[in-house]
Amino acid sequence: MLRVIEVANELGVSKVTIYKKMSKFKNELKPFIVKDKNITFIMDEGIEIIKNDLPVMFVSNEHFDSRVYEEEINELKNTTKNLQVEMKNIEVEYRRFLMKVLDEKKKEIKRKQDIVEKLKSIIEENKNRISSLEDVSDLDY
Repeated sequence: MLRVIEVANELGVSKVTIYKKMSKFKNELKPFIVKDKNITFIMDEGIEIIKNDLPVMFVSNEHFDSRVYEEEINELKNTTKNLQVEMKNIEVEYRRFLMKVLDEKKKEIKRKQDIVEKLKSIIEENKNRISSLEDVSDLDY
């Protein structure tokens, strides 16, 4: 059984945090809280309830061993690096694909421009033929 300040120190948080948790879990903690001469004590079971509601980083610095998580952290770092490399490769491939599509579209536009030019030429030839035919037709009358 510890005083509120002792619980706060053990869990690496402020007294205010402990009092907030006591308020949050008022009903659950009631059997584990003892007041004596205006000092609030929390039994071990109550401390566990509070401890379980704290984010992992707040759980007592004495009991927290970051080495336990180093392997996971390193694995996550490696995974992140691998994903970054993969994303870069995907980006490069996508750019190549887009450049290929762009080249095809340029070729298609060129072909269509050539067709338009040929059609203009045909239209001009047809105009000339029509004009020639009209001239011949005028002579017949």
